[in-house]
This record gives sequence, C-alpha cells and structure tokens, in this order.
Amino acid sequence: MEQSSYKEGLTLKYAADFVCTGAECPDNCCHGWQVIVDRKSYNKVKLQLSAEELASKFRMSVHQDAYDYARLKLDADENCMMLENNGLCRLHRDFGEDILSVTCRTYPRHVSVIGKRTELSLTLSCPEAARRCLLDADAMQLTKFDASDIIRRDLGVRHLQDDPPQTPYLHYVDVVRDAVLNLLAERGFPIASRLFIAGFFLDHISSFIARDMAVLEDEKLVAAFDVMSAEGMMDGLYRQFQEIDNSLDYSMSVIEALLFARAGKSLSGLVLLQSVLKCYGFFSVETDEGFELKVEHGTVQEALSSLAEQYRYRRDLLTERYPERINLYIENYCRNYWFRELFVNSPTPLAHMQTLVLRLAVLKFVFFSHEGLTPLLEQQLPEAQALELLDNVIVDSVYRFSREIEHEERFLPEMQRQLAAQGMDSFAHSVVLMKF
Repeated sequence: MEQSSYKEGLTLKYAADFVCTGAECPDNCCHGWQVIVDRKSYNKVKLQLSAEELASKFRMSVHQDAYDYARLKLDADENCMMLENNGLCRLHRDFGEDILSVTCRTYPRHVSVIGKRTELSLTLSCPEAARRCLLDADAMQLTKFDASDIIRRDLGVRHLQDDPPQTPYLHYVDVVRDAVLNLLAERGFPIASRLFIAGFFLDHISSFIARDMAVLEDEKLVAAFDVMSAEGMMDGLYRQFQEIDNSLDYSMSVIEALLFARAGKSLSGLVLLQSVLKCYGFFSVETDEGFELKVEHGTVQEALSSLAEQYRYRRDLLTERYPERINLYIENYCRNYWFRELFVNSPTPLAHMQTLVLRLAVLKFVFFSHEGLTPLLEQQLPEAQALELLDNVIVDSVYRFSREIEHEERFLPEMQRQLAAQGMDSFAHSVVLMKF
C-alpha cells in the first residue's frame, strides 16, 4: 500500500482496539493451520536463522510466488515449529513483529480497500475477536480511524474496488450494505424477522442489481427504498414471517447434509463437531474413507429422526429464557458478516444473504447443541451465572465453527451447490432456514 493512499479508515467498534491476548488466549492461532510465508518475510527470517534451522522450520511452497513463497512446518502435534511452550512465537519474541509473515502479522485482522477507504474487521476464528464481536451491544457501531498504522505495518490487504468503481455492481457497495446493516439493527423485531425483512429487500433488488448488470439502476433502487420505507411495511413483513410454518424438516435435511458431507473426512481435530454429535447420542468411528456415524442404541436413522425434536426443545427453552441475549449474539454475527464479507463477491445481494443464512443455520445448530449448555437445560440458574455461561458457550461455538467449518473454503460452498442441484436454493428455502 502506498503511504499517501487509503488513510481514511472505517471499522467496527469491537475491532478498533483489538489486542491479542497472547499466552492468556484459551487457544492459539499457531496450531493446525498451514501458514503461508511471503517472499519478503522469508528473506528477513533467512538473515536471522542458520541454514539448518531454516530448513527444519520452513518448506518451500509449490507456488514460489511473492505471496505464497514458503510454508511454516508443523510438528507432530500440528503446532507451528516456532511456537514455544508458553504459547508465544519465538520469532516475534526475538525479532519483533516486522519479521513475521504477512499472514501472521495480519491475523485475525481482515483489511479491505474500497475505493480510497481502508476497512478493518476481525476474523472470528480468534476467541478474543469472537468475544469482542458477540457480547457487546455496541460492538457493531461504525467507527472511523486513521489507517496509517495499517499501512506502516504492511498488513495483508484485499483491494475490492477502485475509485471510481469499474462496474455498475461495485457502484452500489455502500448504499446496499448500509441498508442491510440498518435493517439488521432494527431491534424492535426479533433477529430472525430482521433477516426476513432484509432478505425481502434483497430478493427484490437482486432482479436488477447483480454481477452481470450493464448499466446503473438508480431509479429502480430508489423505488425499492420507497417500498421498504412505506408506513406499515416492516410491520407487515414481520406478521408475514410469523405466519410461515416453523417445520424443521428442510432445515434438518441441511444439517444431515452437513454431517454426512463431513463423513468423507477425518474428524481428527474437529472438537466442536464431535461434541455436537455426542450431545445427540452419536459417536464416530474412523475409517479409511473418513469416519462413520454410530449410535449406542437403535439405528443411525432412528437417531436422526429424533434429532429435530431434541434440537427444537433445546432451542425453544433457551430462547424463551434468554431472548435478548441470544438475539444480540445472532445480530452481531450477522452484521459483522455483512460488513466484512462484501456482497459484490457474490452473484447477487440475495445470494450473499443466502450464504449468511446457511452459515447461521449451521451455527445455531452447533450453539444450541453445545454440551456446555446442559446446566441451563437442567435447572434455572441465577441470571448472572446463566448469562456468563451463555457468553462462554457462544464464544466457544463461534470461534470453533469459524475454524472448523468457515475456514474450510470449499465446504459450505459445496453444500450450497448440492442444495442448488436439488432445487433448494430459492429465497423461500432460505426463509425456512431463518426460522431454524
């Protein structure tokens, strides 16, 4: 990034003053991941380590380009070879942040350039980032900042839009995103209803705002805003959503697809998914092809048939007791997604919302199925104790979900392709998932 450009910064309150908790973190970002090392950083390390140590800690990438030049090796426990017993990085300790690769220097920050504006958010696979994002009622407050420090530190940046925008689709980044962020912040409605209202708006505008659009459609967009701002419109959409059947059949078919799509891979390291399976009486047996689901009593199919009612019981009891807290978690997760993941990366704004709804359905299943919530199901705890437990479980659920599922780039898109192939990718199907 040029020093003279992109100094205007926009972020969310929770990300503005993020500081890594280091050895205090309940997990660490130096385990289980293949870390890409750029050529510039590798050359800095090369000056500090002996040839023998360099060879023992790094392997050269098959790409050998400026960004993906080398990879940090992992030990037998899948820890980075530079990770010390105290949970801290040896390179950072001995030589400071500047020697770290762009990947290590940036994580969990997510930096994008839109026109001449730099935007900063956080990746929720970091426990501290997830905690800051999910638990504060003001976490999603838009905040301006001076991006000079990001420029100075040479963090990893995604350039998403030129100034002026090169295509009509990119022209609408701010106006459409702001509209959705505002709709998701309407706390007079439950968060599921807000998702429906935002989805209704996006379904309408996606007929003329899309990646393949050739001309600007300002008049049509203004008309769509007029429709949404009409007196009683949002109340009417809320009532319409309440009248939609709350059957779990389709939603559970999506969850079953999740479990069996995962069956082609090992469950080693997937602590979250294993704990969810355990909650419903499943266990897994490793096979040559991945793993096979088993149950202690009866058949797998019988257990899957009762899964929906067990989930419904857990969800309904907890949302009835703690509606405001759970609405806050989901709102913040959704607004963070809509700020961080720009809709212009999807074919249409509606497709982008459908990706969020799919993620959210899986995340809700993971959260409400978390074994840590069992004490809340068995007894009515004092409010402060109950909320602390809920907070701990949502943070654990979100950061593990992000690590184990969202970070696996091909997994959720493959689920979406399977749903599309079966004709189950309409807005109506997404509405059903919103009620999950």
